[in-house]
Amino acid sequence: MISMTMLIALLGLGSVLGSSIKIEDSYQYNYDGIENAIHIKCGLMKDGNCAKTNIIIQLAKENVKKIASVQGDNKIDYGRLQKQSVRADGFIDHDDISNSYLSVSIDQVMKEDSGLYTCSLIYLDYYGQLHHEKTSKNITFETQNAEDLIKHLFAKVSFLENLVKFEQNKTKSLQKQISGLEKLQAEQTQTISGLEKLQTEQFQTMSGFKKLQTEQTQTISGLEKLQTEQFQTMSGLEKLQTEQTQTISGLEKLQTEQFQTMSGLEKLQTEQTQTISGLEKLQTEQFQTMSGLEKLQTEQTQTMNALHTIQEQRHQKVMKDIAHIQTQTARCQECPDTSPIAFSYGYNSKSKAIKGRSLVFEERILDEGNNYNPSNGSFVAPINGLYVFHLVVTNVMKDDEFTVDLKTRDKVIASCFARNNYYIDQSSLSTVVMLKKGQPVTPVVRYIGKADTIYEGDHFSYFSGYLLKPI
Repeated sequence: MISMTMLIALLGLGSVLGSSIKIEDSYQYNYDGIENAIHIKCGLMKDGNCAKTNIIIQLAKENVKKIASVQGDNKIDYGRLQKQSVRADGFIDHDDISNSYLSVSIDQVMKEDSGLYTCSLIYLDYYGQLHHEKTSKNITFETQNAEDLIKHLFAKVSFLENLVKFEQNKTKSLQKQISGLEKLQAEQTQTISGLEKLQTEQFQTMSGFKKLQTEQTQTISGLEKLQTEQFQTMSGLEKLQTEQTQTISGLEKLQTEQFQTMSGLEKLQTEQTQTISGLEKLQTEQFQTMSGLEKLQTEQTQTMNALHTIQEQRHQKVMKDIAHIQTQTARCQECPDTSPIAFSYGYNSKSKAIKGRSLVFEERILDEGNNYNPSNGSFVAPINGLYVFHLVVTNVMKDDEFTVDLKTRDKVIASCFARNNYYIDQSSLSTVVMLKKGQPVTPVVRYIGKADTIYEGDHFSYFSGYLLKPI
C-alpha cells in the first residue's frame, strides 16, 4: 500500500491527463432532523482511462482541504473538518474500474462553506506510470426546498443500486469459484481414467514380456542343442550366448523400471484415495453442523415453552391472590372506613434498572385504592395493617446476575437474587410486613450486570401486594 507522503512525492513523476472522473451529483437536503446537509458523489466515466491498479479516489475543498477518500482495499479515510460531520461510502472495483465511486454526505453546512469542490483519481496505468486526474465543481449552499429532498431520495436509490451491484459482483465471483471446482473435479476424473488405462496397457506389456522370455528360453535350448552338435562353431556360439546374456540383462533392467512405474502409480492412487476420504470427512462434519443447528432450534423452542408455562403459573398465582384479596375484602366489609387495598404492576423497558435506584414497574395490572406510584415504584400504606407483598424478576441475559431488595424507608424487608447460566432464570420473594399509615415499600436494585437483563412484557416480571388485615 502506497502511503500519502510517498504518493504526493510520486505525483511529480506522473502526468495529469484528460479527466475520466466526474462529480455525478451534488445537492443540498434536510434529512432525519439534520438541516443544511450536502451530498456529493464522485464516479468514473465509462470511456475514461482504465487503470491497472487504482490507488485512491479523493474529495477535497479548494484542492487542499481533504474531506474523505477511498483506497484500493475499500478503506474510507477522513480529513480534518472542524465544523461538519462527514459520512462517506466508497467502493473500488478492480475488475471494472468504471464501477468505482466515492459518495460523501456533509451535515450542517453554512453559506461560507460554498466554494470549489474537487474529486481526484490517482492510479497506475498498464505501463506502471502514475496518473492524477481531477474534476472540480463550484457548489453554493442555499435554503432547502422540496426538490432537494427528492434529490436526496434519488441519491439513496443510487446508493442501494451500487450496493446491489457490489453483491452481484460477489455472486459472480462465487460462481466462478464453483465452476473452477467442477472443472478440477472433471480433470481428476479424467486423470483417474487415464491411470486405469495406463495400468491396463502395462499389464499387457508384462504379458508380452513373459511370452518373449518363454521364446528366449526356447531359443537358448535350441542353441545348446546346436552347440552339442557343432563343436567346430563353439567360439561363435559362445559369442552369441554373451550377446543373449546382455539382452536378458537389458530386459531385466526394463522390468525393474516397470516395477518402479507401477509403485509410483500405486502411490498416486493412494493419495487420491486419501483426498476422497478427506472430502467424505468434510461432508460428515457439515451434516454434524446441520444436526447441531437443528438441536439448537429445538432447545430454543423448549425455552419459549418454558417461558409460557411460567407465565401461566404466575397468572394463576395473581388470580389466586386476587381471589384471596376479594375474600379478605368480604371479611372486612363489617370494618368501618375500610375499602379493598391491592395492587399488581408488570415491568417494561421505559424505566431501566439502575444500581442503587428504585426498580419501577409501570404496566398496571390491578390497583385497588391507587396506593402504588408507577413514577417512583413505591407503595404507600393508606392505613395501619398487616400487608403481603410478592416480587418476581426474570433474567434473560446469559452469564449475568442481579440482586433486588424490598425496602421500607432504609430497612430491607426481603431480597431476591438471580444468575442466568443458560437461557433464562427467575427469582421471586414473598413476605408479610406490619406497616403504619403513610409508610412506603419500594423494590431497590442492589446490583445488576446489564441494564437490559430484566425480561420485559408478558408479566414475567411483576410487583404486587395487598392488605391482609387492618389493625
